Amino acid sequence: LIGVHVVASTIGYAIVEGASVFAQIGEFIVGWPDMVTAFVGTALFYVVGVTSARVARRAMTYELWWLIHLLAYVAVVISFFHELSTGADFYRDTLATVYWVTIHVFVAACLLVFRFAAPLVSAARHRLRIAECRNGPDDTVTITLRGRRLEQMRVAAGQFFLLRFLERGRWWKAHPYSLSAAPDGSSLRFTIKALGDDSAAVQGLPIGTRVLAEGPYGAVSPAAATRDKVALIGGGIGITPIRAMLEGLDRAPGDVAVLYRARHRDQAPLLDELEQLTETRGHRLVVSFSRDPDNTNDDPFSPQRLLETFPDLADHDVFVCGPPALLSGALTGLEDAGVPKRQIHYERFIY
Repeated sequence: LIGVHVVASTIGYAIVEGASVFAQIGEFIVGWPDMVTAFVGTALFYVVGVTSARVARRAMTYELWWLIHLLAYVAVVISFFHELSTGADFYRDTLATVYWVTIHVFVAACLLVFRFAAPLVSAARHRLRIAECRNGPDDTVTITLRGRRLEQMRVAAGQFFLLRFLERGRWWKAHPYSLSAAPDGSSLRFTIKALGDDSAAVQGLPIGTRVLAEGPYGAVSPAAATRDKVALIGGGIGITPIRAMLEGLDRAPGDVAVLYRARHRDQAPLLDELEQLTETRGHRLVVSFSRDPDNTNDDPFSPQRLLETFPDLADHDVFVCGPPALLSGALTGLEDAGVPKRQIHYERFIY
């Protein structure tokens, strides 16, 4: 839409003025107020958009993508003023200008309150610190955070936080991490895979490191389930909210089934915990290894296999968490198997 606005406005004014498109662009830059910053802002929007495409996103670290993503804030700010100085709805209407500025200020205030002030207040109240750190398979580490008054946190199994580890060089960067255990009122546990520079560095953080947690976020939680039977599907590091959901669901034995997709056993984080939980609670666990030489052509997300894994699948609430390929295959298979969309809940993990 931004591109359409730029192209249509340029062509429209060029027609009115009887000038070429390139001459009109020059006129915008030289003769119109605040248009240089508007063009720069437009370019920044395109940088953010292009680098957010999946093929570009996979070619860079999360940290680099996150920094580039911040340019969207810069683009909004530097593009804003040309709306007032050249927009026909504003430069002759003081009331419209006041209204437009006011709603932008309100949005900025919401951003400051909920993205910065609220996490700082929460940090002062709960004083989260790393209490335990344990290495796991497939370059994962499980950290346990403890603090004060955690029983007052409104957090559910399956949700995620944006965590800032308050040490030199890392305090200003936030990363999304899902709970890998149901919150118990005294601790928060996360299992993190080394997918970037910062997530890899978590494995070396000392016990006692202070943590600022923004959240919780996410629609994957036991509260989203409306049916007695629940199917949980996860893979990769996306198994973390699935494991937490399994622990947080209050269901009768046999009413919960888990499908875990992994490369092979030594690259399956939390598998031993899933096996113990399902056995203790009388639920069912199905594990599918993509690198199993005896199972190379198996597609666990085909409608036929899903119906074999989860009998009466259409009567289940289904929760899916994992990387894009897993999510795409699972969602397609679930819909083809007849599961209503309102019963499918998912979280997308971008690697």
